[in-house]
Amino acid sequence: MLVECKNCGAPLSVQRDDARYVECGYCAKTNRVGKLKTLQAQTPVQWRPPEVWVRAGGAGSLEYTETRVKAVSAGLMVAIIGTVFAAIAGVVATLVVIGGASVAITETASHPGQLEAFTWDGTTPYACGGHDRPTISNVTATLPDLVAISVSGHCELTIEGSSISARLPLAVSQHGRVVMRGGRLEGSPNAIEARGHASVEATGVALIGEVTTERHANVTR
Repeated sequence: MLVECKNCGAPLSVQRDDARYVECGYCAKTNRVGKLKTLQAQTPVQWRPPEVWVRAGGAGSLEYTETRVKAVSAGLMVAIIGTVFAAIAGVVATLVVIGGASVAITETASHPGQLEAFTWDGTTPYACGGHDRPTISNVTATLPDLVAISVSGHCELTIEGSSISARLPLAVSQHGRVVMRGGRLEGSPNAIEARGHASVEATGVALIGEVTTERHANVTR
């Protein structure tokens, strides 16, 4: 299952039924599983944690190391890493699930780097990283207590005609790049937070909230 770290709010994968504790792969906080908020009852086999977790409200970002799950079985504490990758029939599929959202990004062996379309319904947060190049189109999302979209690594995300309302609608870090055309971003206090070498290009977008940048990040409107 996926649970939420009580300290930093990051999603954590717990893949053992007898797990009692989970150590956050971002802030290193050890959490008691039974007291954490459950984001998704079952962790998909191909779940991948985001490379960077951006804390809302300007509280900074944390890089992922690994999530350690500790269970008590015959007095033995066992640590496991909750990340699994699969390659089936020449197709490599990456599944990003944050707070219950499932986004399938597929790269075919015959056309490496060519990504198929995917759907995000906006009911739960979304994150992309690595060299992903997804597109979000015509989505309406209302996530008042969460970071709606997190972009890190070298991900290049395109957002078209979407309306997103959240505590922080868009967080971009590292070398992430976002091109947004039309639509609306509404957050409090910030609509966009960009860090590192991130870039955001917002054309015809209604922004309700502040735009903050750190280091070499750039936001153009």
